[in-house]
Amino acid sequence: MKKNKKSKKRPPKKHAPAATMEAKDSTNNPTLSLAMRLKRERGTASTTPLPPEWRRSTNKKSKYLTPEDGDDFDSCQRECYRGFIYENPKDIPRSIHDAYSSLFDDLNDSGLFLYDVVQPGGKKLSLTSVTRTLVGNPGSTYKYLGLRLFSHPWCDVDENGDGGVIEGELSCHGATLVKLGYSKRCARALIETGLVNKRVIERTNKILQTNIAPLVKDGLVGSADYSLTLINKMEPFRQKKDLKNDSIHGLGKTSVSWHKDSGLQDFSSIAVYHQLQDLNVRGTNEMDDKVIPWKVALRVADSNTRTPALSIPLPSGSLYYLMDDFNHCHEHAVISGSDSFRYSSTHRVARDGAGTWKYIREKCKTVLLTMYVWRS
Repeated sequence: MKKNKKSKKRPPKKHAPAATMEAKDSTNNPTLSLAMRLKRERGTASTTPLPPEWRRSTNKKSKYLTPEDGDDFDSCQRECYRGFIYENPKDIPRSIHDAYSSLFDDLNDSGLFLYDVVQPGGKKLSLTSVTRTLVGNPGSTYKYLGLRLFSHPWCDVDENGDGGVIEGELSCHGATLVKLGYSKRCARALIETGLVNKRVIERTNKILQTNIAPLVKDGLVGSADYSLTLINKMEPFRQKKDLKNDSIHGLGKTSVSWHKDSGLQDFSSIAVYHQLQDLNVRGTNEMDDKVIPWKVALRVADSNTRTPALSIPLPSGSLYYLMDDFNHCHEHAVISGSDSFRYSSTHRVARDGAGTWKYIREKCKTVLLTMYVWRS
């Protein structure tokens, strides 16, 4: 009798680690939201690593670099400030400049710019050094320094306060806003803000895919679907005498001090359009006649870093971006100019949830219904 050959045992199939399988599923699963995919693939704002320290030696004694520092500035920006993108005014269509100029004037003349009372660190109440207004999706809100702002809607709204296509006698753009009490001029400016926001979204997405996606695993970048814009009006330091000096880097008078933008979706981009209006303010001596430009300042959000801050002059009509995870690991400030008002429109992707009008409305409905049932 022939002996039976021993059958070779097949090695057990190796299974991919759970984390790897989960990551693969999250990348290919179209049902997951972008926020969930980003969280699984790239973590959160709090887990995003800081950029590498800039190691190049420089003879400059100041704690910051400017474009005048040439290769040092370019090297530092490229290595440590990836995500800051700047568009020159001449590269932006004239129609966008005109739209912003018109809406800034109309919103200002309509009285929408106000000082805010905030509570930094939850301590003493103080008045902001700039006036501002919030415009965005109906019901959107933005919270900073203990204050929650409710937005002026940038589209028509229905009887429930929701945005959408309005039919009938109020179908004309802005008609429902006029019915709510806005002047025709103000309503037109709010609608124009919503329209220009769409154009900024388009520009941001193109830059994201060209400049940032190739540097990120699987090209998975955050949202640029801006849901609101915080519009600021700032006075120059020769007119607003109480602005404080930047004591850390010696950058000059700060209109907006060092901060990260709060209340935003993780990995979402920020776009800022900046426009100046000349006041012809001049000093009392020859030294004061020197025109100081408005600047945006950037720094790594780490008190122990040896990476220098950046100070970047901004000509009127500039459009700059803080893209993807930039707001996680960096802070920015606005350094005041000497002679011009500055308007800035800061387009952002706000977090959904407990802060919106819809959420508050539904909570109120629940409470009223509960009281009705209890009384009956």
